Amino acid sequence: MTDLTVHHPSAPASVLEALRVGIEAAKESFRDYRRRREVYLRTLRELRAYRPHELADLRIQSDDIERLAREQAGW
Repeated sequence: MTDLTVHHPSAPASVLEALRVGIEAAKESFRDYRRRREVYLRTLRELRAYRPHELADLRIQSDDIERLAREQAGW
């Protein structure tokens, strides 16, 4: 049988442990994406709800709405 233990001192203890760490990192990355997407969509909805004169009062052009939503989400 093949030994799956990694012997490098800074490496995870086993291939299974490395796989677990990779899966957890992927899950956290996906959660972060979902949070950012939620902020993006909420901001987009809120800004699109304003009337043109209200956007003008805020010094926002309609062309800026998507960019502002992306910035708010950290993208």
